[in-house]
Amino acid sequence: MKKTRLLLTIFCLLPTVWNCGRLNGQQTTFPFHLDLDNCKVSINLKLSDLIDSCRFIQLETTSKSILDNNINLLYIGKNKILIGDRNGVYKFSGDGKFIKKLINTGRGPNEISEACVFHYYEAKNLLLIENRLGSKDNILRYDIQSERFLTPIKKCFPVNWSDFIVYQDSLLMGSIEIGGYLPQDPIPNPYALFIQNFKGEFISGIKSTKRLVHENYKELFQRMSIHTGDKNVYLKNSHDDTIFYFNNNKVSPYIIPFFKNGSDIPKMIPDVGTKHVRLEKYANKSFMIFNLSEFGGWKNENGFSRAAYNYNFYLLNKSNGKYGQIRSYTDDLLGKVTDIDKSMKNIPGVINSLPNGKLYVLYFPHELSKSINLKSSAFPEKLYSEFSLIKKNIIETDNPILLLGVPKTPLIILK
Repeated sequence: MKKTRLLLTIFCLLPTVWNCGRLNGQQTTFPFHLDLDNCKVSINLKLSDLIDSCRFIQLETTSKSILDNNINLLYIGKNKILIGDRNGVYKFSGDGKFIKKLINTGRGPNEISEACVFHYYEAKNLLLIENRLGSKDNILRYDIQSERFLTPIKKCFPVNWSDFIVYQDSLLMGSIEIGGYLPQDPIPNPYALFIQNFKGEFISGIKSTKRLVHENYKELFQRMSIHTGDKNVYLKNSHDDTIFYFNNNKVSPYIIPFFKNGSDIPKMIPDVGTKHVRLEKYANKSFMIFNLSEFGGWKNENGFSRAAYNYNFYLLNKSNGKYGQIRSYTDDLLGKVTDIDKSMKNIPGVINSLPNGKLYVLYFPHELSKSINLKSSAFPEKLYSEFSLIKKNIIETDNPILLLGVPKTPLIILK
């Protein structure tokens, strides 16, 4: 990315405040500057480098709780686990015992479509749902305790939202999809990010001056994605790469990546060589894994054109700002080593962050059957023994196994 583009992003995109200090009590000096083109540090990353205080949760398999591989909602708390897939929303106990299927997919009353965006509002035990194929006028509210739908929350902008969270326990922070208000509308929606109350009343918004180029439209506005999980709110424009920290209705640069890009002006359909930073949905307090994707053009496969990308993965140590390119990833429990290939959109089996800042790995039965017994001092002997017992008794049709833990702090790698 060229310096001129970065300066425009920082100083013209939004009203910014430069911060050096604390993020919710954690001493952190930022922004972090990442020179990705000239990164000389390569790392062979291991699961045990990242996670601590681990335990397994075996999700009970019954005729009513068979989970799909495509999970789009996962909340793991002390006393309950909520899981959503294309067949509905399920509730398990904290130790994995199946309790009940809460919501079905379908077109009937109190059912949701397969295409939903979820946010679990932990303080009020509410599951908030944007039913993408249902009404665009509101956000559904489902009370986990009473197991019933409550009065929906009216949207201040009645279109599909790409992101939303509960903000400061009384507001919704959201972002509409690019083109949510189409460019041919007399007044296109100018907000990259907005805040409303639970009555559906608009409170405030951050206007985007950043546009996208599309051959069929005069103008498209960039929207912001929302990343939470470590008690902070981070924002990123859809087609730009600076990551911002949001506080008191102001934003400040948090991570500024540098790299040569194929296009100074973001395009909806990118030029060959265009690069973008892609982030995980949730953050944790210790580290960040992200990838830098590069558009390589169009490939013909079986008569269809498919976009081809190259991917490079990086690890950032948040405690000191050091970073390195990931060359391989080893799961110390599975005994599986994966050499990172540029064609990989995701690192297979890599650890993920949860909305509450914890970490998890999802193991499917077919993965366990192919694993080898690998023991080292990376994890306690008790954990390896428990894992061996699970592998011995699991069958192909069982639900996945969860490894739950907390981020290792501070990281030993990239010290």
